Amino acid sequence: MEDQGQRKSYDQLLMESFVELAAKMAQAQGMGQAEFARLVWPESSPRVASYRWQSMRTKVRNTGKPQGVLISDAHRMSVALKQDLAYMFLLAKDLATKKEEAALKDKNKTANPVTARKNRIPASTAKRAKPAQK
Repeated sequence: MEDQGQRKSYDQLLMESFVELAAKMAQAQGMGQAEFARLVWPESSPRVASYRWQSMRTKVRNTGKPQGVLISDAHRMSVALKQDLAYMFLLAKDLATKKEEAALKDKNKTANPVTARKNRIPASTAKRAKPAQK
């Protein structure tokens, strides 16, 4: 079993990918982050809505992870972006799968000593340290 501290679980990757996708779509539609947050949570004050959206995009102080995304919040985001929720989940799933595959490649690259040796700069071409001049 893999160490959960080193590798993010797929559900965490999917959630982060969905938030990343929503942020990109909002930006592509010319919305600022605060404007998007106000559209998603109109019942909250603009400050609270912005803080909530910021908490989903960055690591929170006390947990070290972004705030989780509820399905109701994901639905509100899709409505604000005028996109189908299922379509957004499909795109986020594709993005999360690519991230997971890249993480596995990186892990395999560092775990395989043969590959690590191949990527090393040969000593003959490496820059040699010059002795300090007095």
